[in-house]
Amino acid sequence: MNKRYNLMLLIVLVCLVLGSGLWWASGRIQDQAPPPLAELALQPEDLSKNALWLSVGATDLDDISQPLNSHNLINNPALDAATLLAYDDAYKAEIVEMDDTGSTVAVTANYLYQYADRRHAQIAARQVVGLLMQADGSQASADVATGETVRISQADGMASYWWVDADGQTLSLLRVEGSSAQTTEQVFAETVAQASGKKAR
Repeated sequence: MNKRYNLMLLIVLVCLVLGSGLWWASGRIQDQAPPPLAELALQPEDLSKNALWLSVGATDLDDISQPLNSHNLINNPALDAATLLAYDDAYKAEIVEMDDTGSTVAVTANYLYQYADRRHAQIAARQVVGLLMQADGSQASADVATGETVRISQADGMASYWWVDADGQTLSLLRVEGSSAQTTEQVFAETVAQASGKKAR
């Protein structure tokens, strides 16, 4: 009787140890941090040999050169600025695409923001699309990669293409702007393919 009791006790203890180990391991998997934003951003090898890199690195709320800065958004009544600005980390890469003669073809910018969770990133993505759609000459579509595209035709003939995508905790914004709509669209499509390929890896 004593041996049987000891055996049952041992089995229960082993089950408890295994169960707590599995619980700890599953918690560690769920708590793993997303990849650093620098790894998700466009890299020199993602663009043509004629790309001139203007600014690359971490950014923050006070940087007015990136779109989700406190100066641009804090007084916009159409936005929930507190939610949109509640990112934990931000990164930018700004590039000029040149042709073989050294003339500017397009200006490309890639901005990445890391939020506390998936829900916040998705809310931020919806708000950014809504903000872009306030511009004159804007048109949205969802047929490029997995995100949403907004094309803005400006009165001076410039065209801006934006790709907005929320993946996990990360909000990705990609903007390509140029004077030739056809060339700008081509650069945009190629650059989005690179950006969405990074996300898939």
